[in-house]
Amino acid sequence: MENKNKNNNPPRAYSTSLRLSPLMHERLARIAERTNRSKTFYIQEAINLYLEELEKIYLTEQEQIELKKQLASKNN
Repeated sequence: MENKNKNNNPPRAYSTSLRLSPLMHERLARIAERTNRSKTFYIQEAINLYLEELEKIYLTEQEQIELKKQLASKNN
């Protein structure tokens, strides 16, 4: 079932939470501060890169092609 907002449209982004070790939080905060980017930016970047690797490992070639088409259409 697809989530909808009050205008009956799918949300533009989803929220989630995660727990970080103190060291990981410190590292994330440091890179965010030094680059004037948000911690959210780096969390999203890290997840995106890791998901791409997981998809290469676990998805069939055809599934990868379909996924790339879907991602390309969303970015246009």
